[in-house]
Amino acid sequence: MKSNKRAKSHKNNAGTLDDEQVVTKVLEGDRNAFAVLVRRYHKQVFTLMNRFANSPTDAADLTQDAFLKAYTRLETFHPGKRFFVWLYTLSLNLARDYARKNKKHNDNLLKELGDNYGEIPTQEGRLIQQGNTIALFDALNRLPEDFREALILRYKEDFSVKVIARILNLSVSGVKMRIYRGLSKLREIYLESDHEKDI
Repeated sequence: MKSNKRAKSHKNNAGTLDDEQVVTKVLEGDRNAFAVLVRRYHKQVFTLMNRFANSPTDAADLTQDAFLKAYTRLETFHPGKRFFVWLYTLSLNLARDYARKNKKHNDNLLKELGDNYGEIPTQEGRLIQQGNTIALFDALNRLPEDFREALILRYKEDFSVKVIARILNLSVSGVKMRIYRGLSKLREIYLESDHEKDI
């Protein structure tokens, strides 16, 4: 009976630690502490995977794979960095691998970004907000993957430019340039397709 209380207390204590402290406990041999990180970030990782997989079953498998990979590579996490950024980067790489093998993810990704595109405070955002959603999806689908990915991270995931830089392994100015070019290219494709309809 006492041992159960102690185990329960141990769980509660781990739950109040910050991510880096939990990682330290896991690396020191407390494998059960990793469950704290799973509980904290399961929803975000599952949401990411479901955008790429467009299937809750596949997304659940990918989420499990992501946490398993994170657990086995935990020693590569650098103290002082944000654990979630490290985990998200690792998860995004798995999602990309899945996407390369399964091309069906585009429609869901485009819908996710399209639903929020009207909130983008730019000329491109206002222009597209007034236009045809189907044409927007088509334009997004024709964007190179690196541009589309940067736009999703910025405007759907609402990550700061600094966080996106860490996730995509780019400089801050590189991320800003990618977002700028992505928006410009999106506007160009969108206007081109809109013009083609009028001909």
